[in-house]
Amino acid sequence: MPNNTLDKLKSVDAVDNYLRKMPLSLSELGKFQAKDEKTPQLKTPTGVELSKLEQETMQAADQTFRDAYQPDANFDEQMRNYSRYLHNLDQSLKDADSPQYAEIYLNDLQGELRRTLNAAHEEAYNKIEALFDDEAFVNTLHDMDIEDRDTFKQDTLTSLKAYQAEAQAALHKALEDDITRLHRSNRQKNDERALIDEICKYSKENRAQIQTLAQQAGQNQQTALDDNDDASQFNGVNLKDIESFTCKGRTITKSDKNTYQFSTSFFDNLIGSGSFGRDIQDLVSNRPEQLKVMAKALKAQGYQSIETRISLPANPEREKILMKQAYIAAVEAGFSMGQTTPKEGSKEEPKPYIQIFNHNNQLAKPEELFDSAEYAKLQQLAQQIKEQQERPKNRPKARSIREFKHQIEDLHQSQNSNSAGPALLQAAEGRHVQAPGR
Repeated sequence: MPNNTLDKLKSVDAVDNYLRKMPLSLSELGKFQAKDEKTPQLKTPTGVELSKLEQETMQAADQTFRDAYQPDANFDEQMRNYSRYLHNLDQSLKDADSPQYAEIYLNDLQGELRRTLNAAHEEAYNKIEALFDDEAFVNTLHDMDIEDRDTFKQDTLTSLKAYQAEAQAALHKALEDDITRLHRSNRQKNDERALIDEICKYSKENRAQIQTLAQQAGQNQQTALDDNDDASQFNGVNLKDIESFTCKGRTITKSDKNTYQFSTSFFDNLIGSGSFGRDIQDLVSNRPEQLKVMAKALKAQGYQSIETRISLPANPEREKILMKQAYIAAVEAGFSMGQTTPKEGSKEEPKPYIQIFNHNNQLAKPEELFDSAEYAKLQQLAQQIKEQQERPKNRPKARSIREFKHQIEDLHQSQNSNSAGPALLQAAEGRHVQAPGR
């Protein structure tokens, strides 16, 4: 199945969950189980769980602890603004043409959120530390039969630090996951547009077909998506809508939603012998364009695995060369040389992401298809492509980012007339980002 959809942003719920747990009470801290084994559950110095203590006594301790941990109104407003921004950003993705702005927006928001939480957690930690010198709280500890105040103080602060670290880590993991998903979605969309442009250049017929699709999608004229030079000229056109196209004189047909095919018989006369196919560079340089474009088409639609079937039964040597080139084309398109990881409990066996079959429907093993030197070079190529895919593309121009952020700001302002004004817009100018509500 393709991986080309963006579900709800995980960070929306992560921030909301953080807000629901505020402010923290002593009883809640006593229930906290740290993920690291070095931080034990908070108990009294004699080993009694806080939940076992008299309820009335704990209520007094909880209230004092909660009051001390309560963040100021400014922090609370900042966090609620973050929540609203994320909700609005999540809504905008349903209509946003390019998630690259959302990715940048979320990166900016994450940096400011980290600074906000660091400051708030440090302040809360210091206030709880000072609480152990408060006479009323010390008396409450006596009522809880806690006489070794210093030990309980140290245990409390240790648990609190672990609690804060895990709370912040959960928030940032959700943000990182969203940023990664947006980055992949953005790259996939860019790859799809670039391939559509490439298909246009193969023939006048291709271009006319794509122009018609653009008109049917409501785009009656060629328009640039943004101010990037490599932007597609045809909005509203998806690869899945292109049923067939020509490439280097051959027709590539989409037989169903995830299968492309064309005849390989003409290769019998095109593939020579001698030095051709002796090494990876030869294989890449002489790789049929059709193999490359079909692999790129599947990858650009979000598919994570690919099957290619090569059938030249009359010429096994040339069939093997084509199989090598089909494998290389898949690697070039960004498919992994590794294997799938079945879900836990699943009976499925791991399968290669790239599967190349011959005319007898036999699956080729890459380590057998290529010699050791070829295989090593192919692994290097795969690593280079992976690094290129993970590397952020050039940041879009400030005007485009600013316009996108204005859309989010407008949503925010319309929902909250008391908010602190146009936050985050300075990121487009490369200056420090102001926190919402600060």
